[in-house]
Amino acid sequence: MKIKQASMCDFEKIISFYNVMCAVLGEKDFLPDGNKGGFPSQDMVRDAIYSGSQFIGVENDKLLSDFLYM
Repeated sequence: MKIKQASMCDFEKIISFYNVMCAVLGEKDFLPDGNKGGFPSQDMVRDAIYSGSQFIGVENDKLLSDFLYM
């Protein structure tokens, strides 16, 4: 897996990644109700990309992981 700094070209893949992750977590019962989706917001992801603090793990052109460096 290659770790790289995310760019706006990666934005849709990142949002899709989080949507899938939240959908999977929404099926689990180990999190309290209300804590299974909607985070991070699209604005938060966009701001992290612009500030250079959003990183992604990519393999075979597929996003496998996401990191927010603060």
